Amino acid sequence: MTNTQRRYYELDFLKAIPLIVMPLVHLFECLEETGRIEEGALSGNSWVVYFCIIGPTFFMIMMGAGLTFTRKSKAADWARNGLKFLMLGVVLNLIRFGIPTLIVTLAGRATPDSDFAYLGYMILCSDIFEFVGLAMLVMALMKKLELKSQTMVLISVALVVINSLIKLLFYNEAAGGISVGNKYIDGFLGRFVWMNPDSYFSLFPWLIFVTAGYVFGNMYQSFGSDDSARKKFVNRIGISGTAIACGLIVTLLTYDVDVIAVACSAENDYIEDFIGIILSFAVFGAFLWGAFYVQKFLMKCWVGRYMSWLSSGISIYYMLQWIFVAWFEYIYDAFAPDGAQLNGWQYWLLYLGIFLLCNLALLLVKRIHKTWRSRKMNA
Repeated sequence: MTNTQRRYYELDFLKAIPLIVMPLVHLFECLEETGRIEEGALSGNSWVVYFCIIGPTFFMIMMGAGLTFTRKSKAADWARNGLKFLMLGVVLNLIRFGIPTLIVTLAGRATPDSDFAYLGYMILCSDIFEFVGLAMLVMALMKKLELKSQTMVLISVALVVINSLIKLLFYNEAAGGISVGNKYIDGFLGRFVWMNPDSYFSLFPWLIFVTAGYVFGNMYQSFGSDDSARKKFVNRIGISGTAIACGLIVTLLTYDVDVIAVACSAENDYIEDFIGIILSFAVFGAFLWGAFYVQKFLMKCWVGRYMSWLSSGISIYYMLQWIFVAWFEYIYDAFAPDGAQLNGWQYWLLYLGIFLLCNLALLLVKRIHKTWRSRKMNA
């Protein structure tokens, strides 16, 4: 078995943990945005928000690492995957926003935040799939130019600096962001640099996670079958990451700086500067350390096998949970009585229902795909 074929279960766990809590975070964000959850409903459970810092950053790092574990490692392969993800982003937005928009519009319940004009704006804005598509295209270009992985990281560091300078020079407090005078153009430009709170996962500040993940992946598989050397590598990363994360958090709290504001602020301009980026990498190292040792025990029971299974359907699961969450957000906000809100236990039950639906739907999709592949091979 080659290195690219070997499965590292600790890395599976780093993808599965954010997947499990993803609907929890997205559901809370959507309900809070529409005012459909009681204030203080998550009192004592604010840890939910902290998962904002590990979800997308872990995915981006693992995406970069995944480029080193696949047989399809040519620049053309990466470029094709990039274009596929850009198209997949459009498809997801049409399904998760387009279908409920049509329903509430036909029912005469559309609002400025759920009509077709808003749908067009959201399709132009950036989300994870759009970022992945652009990042894959950039990585393909750098691969074609035969740049060293260290050079890729330096380029992404420069992009973080450029993004920070653009915000520093052009931020308009009254507008709540940067604007060229047209919200649709603003939304599209947000795919590249931070423009406003709707600029999710802009290319410039987020590419560093992919390039760093690429370096990490090359190093991780370079040990081959030498698990002792890999263990030492993980220990170094884990100890360093834990120390840096604890040091940063204590320092921020000492100077009365909100850790959430640094890691993932409510304005969604999160993880766009070096403090947030360093904190994210440090947390990743700490989680990798823990996952490396825990996986040996978890893989002996259903928990580990389930997490490995879940991580193998990351893109499908991501789409499913967003579809279920967005559909509920639109339908509930449109048809629930004015002022109706979910309390804490209703929120947790709703999350559990969506989580189970996602898993059942993922299981169905995997079985359909397996059957299709079997028939194709036997044809």
